[in-house]
Amino acid sequence: MAILLKLMDRGGNNSAETPSTSENDLSERAKQSFTFASDVTKQLITLSTGVIALTITFSKDILGGVSDERVRILFFAWEVKETHLLAGAWLVYLVSMIFGIATLMTLTGNLVRGSSPSVYAINIVLLSSVQIVLFLVATFAIIRFGIGTV
Repeated sequence: MAILLKLMDRGGNNSAETPSTSENDLSERAKQSFTFASDVTKQLITLSTGVIALTITFSKDILGGVSDERVRILFFAWEVKETHLLAGAWLVYLVSMIFGIATLMTLTGNLVRGSSPSVYAINIVLLSSVQIVLFLVATFAIIRFGIGTV
């Protein structure tokens, strides 16, 4: 019944009331892209926080079996103790989280000031890329630490 009343209130001519389909789709796509970009950034911040919290919580158990042997990081020339590898991963996760927060702030800023905002703006892409790379580096360091302690 309510649907019928709405149709009657509109009259037959509603072309002036609703925007064209392409304008509406573009706006909806822009909203979705910003939402997805924001969600990915938030997920990486959450994962970084979780990994730091878990490894710190169980660090006594994790570091109890670590010997003083040195491990090589990938194919770089320098050597690092396993405990340093874990501490370095924590630091890189923290820096990744800082870049994630900066990405969220940039997403918001671009939505406010731009007439046609895009998630492909250079400032968003740069900050987000650095966050993702740092997250991957820290994750690799945690995995390498885990392999070295086995």
